[in-house]
Amino acid sequence: MPYFNIVYSLLNEASNYHPLTEAFGIDLGTSRSALAVHRFHENADILDVVPDQRDAESLLYSWAKNAMKEAAKLANIEVLRFIPEPTAAALSYCSEMRRQLNDNEKIFVFDLGGGTFDISIFNVNNAKLIELCQHSNLKLGGSNFDNILFNYAKETFLKEHELDLTYKENDLFIKSIIAKEALTESEFTNINFQKYINDNDDEVDVDITREKFQDLSESLLDELKEDVDKALQKAHLNANDITLVIKVGGSCAMPMIRSLIVDIFQNAEVNFGDPQHEVAKGAALYAASILPQKE
Repeated sequence: MPYFNIVYSLLNEASNYHPLTEAFGIDLGTSRSALAVHRFHENADILDVVPDQRDAESLLYSWAKNAMKEAAKLANIEVLRFIPEPTAAALSYCSEMRRQLNDNEKIFVFDLGGGTFDISIFNVNNAKLIELCQHSNLKLGGSNFDNILFNYAKETFLKEHELDLTYKENDLFIKSIIAKEALTESEFTNINFQKYINDNDDEVDVDITREKFQDLSESLLDELKEDVDKALQKAHLNANDITLVIKVGGSCAMPMIRSLIVDIFQNAEVNFGDPQHEVAKGAALYAASILPQKE
């Protein structure tokens, strides 16, 4: 039996949806859910909210959903559903694919955000996505990679330049994030600091290559692989069964993550599109599909 059995219809003719009211989607990063909503045209007192099905740990995020419900009510917006981010991304990407999905294709959504790693696995059946599995790691995300660079730079500045940045950690953390983003585009970058306050010419650097960054991140990559294996086990599948991988979350832009996905899913088609906007688009499409349609 599958771990979950939730069915979502694909909107292959999404342009034909013309809801009576304005439909839109919101990517709720902190609650790790997409929100499908539409505007009220009349006063109403009830919000129709269906919690997404998650691991027990996700109950920690219920406060964020409740806060969003209250905020939506104050803004005269009706909340239709909360759906998991990977589900929204799958709906968006698959509904706009140029090729038709075949029955029994297996889709793996790899959602690496800033603070969490979420996975959903789907089976395709009669133009519908049947959810086989959800898996989350609430302690693994892009911020872990930021911390890797932060700790390396802090130790290296102290060791090589005798520069203690204990009182400049905020500045160092921001520069570490910038360095991570730079290494997405190039093979080399550096982090620099002024060693003496009154000497503008005395800047010291820590050089970082993409290869070094990947070596430092090896334990995080291993943890990602473990989570992928756990999700596949829940769905009673192996990596070779997956035909399509959908990347979600800004952290998927890192070359080491792209390489990891290709190495694991060697027989799958991998989506290398924009990983950051699929969630909101999918939530909007889902909202449109469940709203009353114009005659």
